[in-house]
Amino acid sequence: MKSNTHINKLTLRKKIKYSIITFLISVSIILILGEIMVRIFNPQVIMYPRTNYSPDYGLIWPANTKIINKRPGHWRFVYTTNKFNCRGKAIRISNSYEKPNIIVLGDSYSFGQGVNDGEEYASIISNKLKNEYNIVNLGGSGWGLTQEIKRFYKFGQLYQPKIIILQFDGTDPEDNFDYKITKIKNNRFIFNNNLHIESSFKKYLSNSIIQKSCLYNLIRHNLRPLFFNNCTPKYNRKNSSLTNISKVNITPEEKFYVDLLELFCRDVKKRGIKLVMISVNNQLNKFPYIKSRIKILNEQKLLDYQEVNDWFKLSEEIKSPEGHFWGGKAHKIIGIKLSNLIKEKFVISSFQNSN
Repeated sequence: MKSNTHINKLTLRKKIKYSIITFLISVSIILILGEIMVRIFNPQVIMYPRTNYSPDYGLIWPANTKIINKRPGHWRFVYTTNKFNCRGKAIRISNSYEKPNIIVLGDSYSFGQGVNDGEEYASIISNKLKNEYNIVNLGGSGWGLTQEIKRFYKFGQLYQPKIIILQFDGTDPEDNFDYKITKIKNNRFIFNNNLHIESSFKKYLSNSIIQKSCLYNLIRHNLRPLFFNNCTPKYNRKNSSLTNISKVNITPEEKFYVDLLELFCRDVKKRGIKLVMISVNNQLNKFPYIKSRIKILNEQKLLDYQEVNDWFKLSEEIKSPEGHFWGGKAHKIIGIKLSNLIKEKFVISSFQNSN
């Protein structure tokens, strides 16, 4: 009886072991076939590695890394970061600088997502003004003004910049509430750490090799909105003209953005820093209140707003195949125009005392 029981147990263990092995092999075959099918018939956008979790900024690009962004068979871009988690040449931090520094603040448009290394507008400016200025690109994908301001005060101001280029995108007001790491108290900026619900997931998945999988990205792109859409505040934006601004309901997101921007403008002016502001194509038109306040700040000479959309020809194709409104041609135009603007408006008036 004992021997039969022992034999039955061994047989049961073998069956369980065989079932597990069979199951794992079957799943592996299904995943491999699924990956092949997706790559052939519906190739997905792949980013490896992705932005990392950051308690300071919510998310940030990894340092000293070559990031591959591609849709197999369609397009491929390479983004290389330096030791400061930024794109472009790493400028050494010092007590004094041989050339004045220009800081670029913005989101993925300033980082240059959708164009290869050296094609982003910050690099174009750097090449055009290499004898007069250092360019430090602090743009971060997915960032709003809360992250950009914190990045400046925690790191960017170490470069003692003479000029800041600040880029606006239509996602900024919402991103500020998504990553509310900068607040205002008693007319001063207060910085907090990020407590975003997505952070714990990003911490483990950003550098995982699974990011190279088209099948994973197909699942990710379809399931992610189900999990995280409810975590992001929603509000209605009315595309109204400035003449009807009094009739438009000002959203908390717009009000918060303007409060941040106005305090930032006044503070950098006290520091003797010139602030140039640009916006992604017509994005400001979605936010009449923000646009009206930027117009006033421009008139008060607290910033110098430039409408980059006026620099593009109507028939010109300036988008990146990656999806961003600014592709290589757009970045080149913006870089050249901003370089000329800096030469014409700021070289003499801003730096004659230091020279």
